[in-house]
Amino acid sequence: YAVQYLSLGNRYSIESYVISKCGIVVAIVIFTLLLVLMTILVYYSAVMLGKIEGYKSLWWLIGFLLIGLIYLITDCGILDLWVHESMLIYWMNTMSFMLMPIPLLIYIKRTFFLNTKRYDVLIALNHILLIGCIIEYVFHAFDLMKSSAFVYVIILVGVIMGLVGLLAGKKRPDKEVLAGSLVIGIATLIGLVAYLRGDSAGIAKLFGSALFLFGFCMLVFTVRSRAKISKEKNEAMMRILAREKEAAEMANAQKTRFLSHMSHEIRTPLNAVLGMNELIMRETKDENVRKYSHNIQNAGKTLLGLINDVLDFSKIDTGKMEIVEMEYSLSSMIHDVVSMMRDRIQNKGLELRLDINSELPDWLFGDEIRIKQILINLLTNATKYTENGWVQIKIWHEIEMDSETSDLNEENAGKEIRLIMQVADSGIGIKEEELPKLFRDFERLDQLKNRSIEGSGLGLN
Repeated sequence: YAVQYLSLGNRYSIESYVISKCGIVVAIVIFTLLLVLMTILVYYSAVMLGKIEGYKSLWWLIGFLLIGLIYLITDCGILDLWVHESMLIYWMNTMSFMLMPIPLLIYIKRTFFLNTKRYDVLIALNHILLIGCIIEYVFHAFDLMKSSAFVYVIILVGVIMGLVGLLAGKKRPDKEVLAGSLVIGIATLIGLVAYLRGDSAGIAKLFGSALFLFGFCMLVFTVRSRAKISKEKNEAMMRILAREKEAAEMANAQKTRFLSHMSHEIRTPLNAVLGMNELIMRETKDENVRKYSHNIQNAGKTLLGLINDVLDFSKIDTGKMEIVEMEYSLSSMIHDVVSMMRDRIQNKGLELRLDINSELPDWLFGDEIRIKQILINLLTNATKYTENGWVQIKIWHEIEMDSETSDLNEENAGKEIRLIMQVADSGIGIKEEELPKLFRDFERLDQLKNRSIEGSGLGLN
């Protein structure tokens, strides 16, 4: 066993002297241990993100760094201050050095060349060398350090194979990988030359520095590659979403065109049927025929209203629903609505109540057709869900005045008012928990109770 440092003095002086000589090694050990901790954190962050499969090779990098630290600590002589079994230190030093290629080669294989068998051959050779040296040591007291040249060669061949494979690949290798491989390769080559020349002083420090730099480069590569992969996945997902959005928009546009054409094509012959039916109603003198024609007229108008609703939905989908504002008579509009709904309400035995603010102006400016459509939809729903009692229309206004009065006189002519229409009924009502369903597509309220009532759930949508 070689003496590392020859010194005389008390124990404190000798310890101070040895530690001062090993300062660089201690610094390398501390920084490498911190690097190991960071690598473990990177691994477990990958596990938490559900990416464990691509990062299992990090454990082999960690094993390589830890074995290298054992070799470095046992080689520098600082361990002699506290461990007096020199044979134990020698054994730990030689075994750690001979074991170093195994985790390094496995890490390189699993990270960069998963399907390459050449590294398996090198790993097998290292195992054979290790077992053979141990047998020789047990039976013939063989000096294990004499096999150092073979260990250096195995590491050097593995690194050169990795560099050649990376440079020959289709993708340009990462700078961190090239830098780390060159550092560990050059350090190994220097160690091999020094061993063959019989001058190994300081090689452990050089190899320890290369060990740290290699681990640091591989850690940076791991973090950067993970960020790169994550970015590529996000970009791919965005492209997929964009294609799906484009396909959905195309399908929606085709659906809208189909609905528009269908509603237009159906409405044309239906208007002809209704026109012919009106002629029958005017010219016939048979009461039964008149009654049948009246039923046909009501059903036809209902069907025409449904077709118009389909056309309106298609206009909304394409963004072509326009509000056409013009002057209209409020009293005339209310009269039309009442005339259209009176028979349906009275046929159910219901009372139609009107509560119209007498101060409302008759002539207003707005989209009469849309207002009438909304009011009819609300009245239709109120009538459907009311078995007995009444249905009420209440109409009033709100206006911003300079004074506290709300009279609509000549001074207020031309000002905007908020026309408020309220439809109330004595029907079954709506449960509070079902109120959010009112404006959802194809949602029926209390389906079990209302299963006999016609409708698809689009009335207020």
